Amino acid sequence: MLPTKTLDLNILFNQLKSNDINVYNRAMTAQLTKNFKLKEFLVYRTRSQIRQYFTLTHLKNTFRLALQVQEIRTRLGRPIRITSGWRDIKTNVRVGGAINSLHLTAEAVDFVVEGLTPKQVQDWLHPWWTGGLGYGTTFTHLDIRPYYARFGYG
Repeated sequence: MLPTKTLDLNILFNQLKSNDINVYNRAMTAQLTKNFKLKEFLVYRTRSQIRQYFTLTHLKNTFRLALQVQEIRTRLGRPIRITSGWRDIKTNVRVGGAINSLHLTAEAVDFVVEGLTPKQVQDWLHPWWTGGLGYGTTFTHLDIRPYYARFGYG
C-alpha cells in the first residue's frame, strides 16, 4: 500500500529513525509510487546522514516529488534513474550545489531517462512543467517550487 496519508508518512519517518537496521532497511525500500522507492530519492546518503538530518518535512517533500516524477515516467513510458535527490548540507557543498539548492529541502531531483538525451527530456518538459527545470548536459533537474523557473548548468 502506498503511504498516501500523513499518518503513513509519520510511520515511515519513524521507521527511518529506528535503531533496528531491519526496520530502517524496510523503510528505505518503501514503495512511494508505482515505480519509485524511497531509497531512490536518497541516492548516496548514509544511514547516519538520514538519521541526523532528514526530517519529516523532507519526507513529505520527497513524497510530493515522487508523485511528480512518477507522472513524468508514466507520460514518457520510459524508466527514469534518479541521480540526485535530497542532500544534506555537507554533501551539497561537496558536489558544488547552490547555497539555496532545493535538494536541501527534498524539493528537487536530478535524473536521466532511458533512451532519451537530457536535451530531449528538457525540450519535452519545458512547455508544461510549472516548477523549476534545470538544463544539464548529462542530466535533467526538476523541482517543485511553486513558480516557473528555467536555468542552465555550467
